[in-house]
Amino acid sequence: MTGNLPEGLFSLPELEILGIIRPLYTDGALSPSIGNLTSLRSLELDKVNLTGSLPAELGQLNNLTYANLELNSFSGTIPSSFAGLVNLEHLLLLNNGLSGPLPATLANIPRFPLIWGEMVELNLFSQEDLRASKIPAPTSPKVKAISGQVLDIEAFIRRNKYTVLFNVAPEYSDATEYLTRLENLYKKGKDKGLGVLTYFDNNSQDESAISSRDNLFKDILQKSGAEWDSFIRYMYKKYPDGAPFHAPYGNAMYPGGRTNQI
Repeated sequence: MTGNLPEGLFSLPELEILGIIRPLYTDGALSPSIGNLTSLRSLELDKVNLTGSLPAELGQLNNLTYANLELNSFSGTIPSSFAGLVNLEHLLLLNNGLSGPLPATLANIPRFPLIWGEMVELNLFSQEDLRASKIPAPTSPKVKAISGQVLDIEAFIRRNKYTVLFNVAPEYSDATEYLTRLENLYKKGKDKGLGVLTYFDNNSQDESAISSRDNLFKDILQKSGAEWDSFIRYMYKKYPDGAPFHAPYGNAMYPGGRTNQI
């Protein structure tokens, strides 16, 4: 399929899911008429070569929980109208050409701290753009360590002069070697203001695989002699309602991406 998306798609006010799956090659922008799809809950238009600006009318879709617009050729800024997307759980804008300050009103999106990285990664935002955004800081991430204690990551970082936050992939053959080298560095620097946290994103889907990978991570921590706190985050593990430390998605912590908060 080639050409612009048919305008008739945007005359379906009761439509709840719109997914255009590649390969589809458009030759134009996303129509502002998409704002007519006020019942839309899920929008998937990734990798279809959309160009131009993100239409401000997308901000009218306040029932939207999932939007994937990554790997297109969007440019310009993120519209301030996106603050109206209060039910968003994911907003994938990665791999476009977006730039400029983020509207401070984006902080009105309840899950903004969790979707921050999905919006800014692999675009053209500069450090100056992000500093000029004046986005309020999120609630300090708190995680449950393997030891059982609750860690306030922001407070931990503030206490240290230097902090190493290391995402470990325990299946890699060099994981133990890296952790051993980190332990040697920590011994030299812990009295000079060096703090270390290691964590592991477990994306296994069944309980036996989750447990096996957890144990592998704990085993290499023990082999390397790690003296610092570590924690594990899960993509699929289920917890009783109200239990802490559930990350519905893995990936890096805020501000680089999603985080698991208690």
